[in-house]
Amino acid sequence: MAFEDEVRRVAEAVWSLQPGECTPAWYDDDPVLHELDGVARLPDVTHMLMATTSRRLDKVKDDVKKLNIAAEKEEAPRPEKGRKMAHYGRPVGGAPCRVCPKV
Repeated sequence: MAFEDEVRRVAEAVWSLQPGECTPAWYDDDPVLHELDGVARLPDVTHMLMATTSRRLDKVKDDVKKLNIAAEKEEAPRPEKGRKMAHYGRPVGGAPCRVCPKV
């Protein structure tokens, strides 16, 4: 897990985000996607990250497939009440996630 944490930390530095603003996301309702290693929401763009140390082509292809599915979900209209959407983690320090819908 430390590698993904470092990737998120670097992403926050590159995009001038506060610590904890690039968070993992879980998709409980998607059998392929499951999770993204990082999601960074900026005012005009959302960056989605998959990080791996694997050099296997099939692993990279699987990660790209996940990113494509996540991009489709991101570009789709927001879900209606009662439909599931991605669950985002809590930023560092345990503060509420600023991109999660308020529950």
